[in-house]
Amino acid sequence: RRQLLFNADVERDYLGGRLRPLVGFQVSHVDVRDYSGAIVDGRVNQETKLLADYRDGTVRGFDGGWVNLARAGLTYDTRDYEPDPTSGIVGQVLLEGTTPWLGAASNWGHVTVTGQGYYSPFPNLARLVLAANLVYSYHFGKTPFYAYPNMAAPGNYRKEGLGGWPTLRGFHANRFVGPVQIQGNLELRWTLADFTVWNQNLRPMLVPFADLGRVFDAPDRFSLRRWKPAGGLAFRLAWNLATIISFDYGVSSEGGLFYMEIGHQF
Repeated sequence: RRQLLFNADVERDYLGGRLRPLVGFQVSHVDVRDYSGAIVDGRVNQETKLLADYRDGTVRGFDGGWVNLARAGLTYDTRDYEPDPTSGIVGQVLLEGTTPWLGAASNWGHVTVTGQGYYSPFPNLARLVLAANLVYSYHFGKTPFYAYPNMAAPGNYRKEGLGGWPTLRGFHANRFVGPVQIQGNLELRWTLADFTVWNQNLRPMLVPFADLGRVFDAPDRFSLRRWKPAGGLAFRLAWNLATIISFDYGVSSEGGLFYMEIGHQF
């Protein structure tokens, strides 16, 4: 999959920045490459599952196409410090959709609802922050297969699928994808020290974490069975307060993976 993408958003602050409505538009084109019949090291690839599903009518969008989306969103944010919060909540909702008159092959769209919370249980004893994250994403209409991974929220349009550092650490990226995607994360962020070296403020953190997620074919197919757990330990370094360097190692039923990223997972 190759995608050329352009986004434009307008966001307005109310209540001192706590309430932020958003409207926007995306112009994008997706090219899909199927490996059926491709020759690799003198051998011919057999038919892929993607081609078989397309021929059977199971999936849409085999040839790619335009993904031009109109969007509207809302954010409510009471965090004390966005890069590394110690208290407050964030609630977001984003609705995106398209129609044939926007260049799509059919009517489809998706809605994502997210919530994060931050709490310091012992503010006078240690810098401990309990952080929680919950994401619910639902795709409706005649959605092309390549759009299902999208779990976009206001300000984060690149988040995709369950698996990988943004969702389920320890599973490979986009390991689980479906019309309904639910993600939950819990972290305990413990700042070990606070010191200055060469006029640079450094705060090392130890962060045990747990991730949980599952996909469903439809909202009414929700079940408490067969959820996918993962967990692990992270070392993070806050550099001059605003820059967070993350080293996370996640373990799942399918193995372990190491991630090096900028910022907290949420």
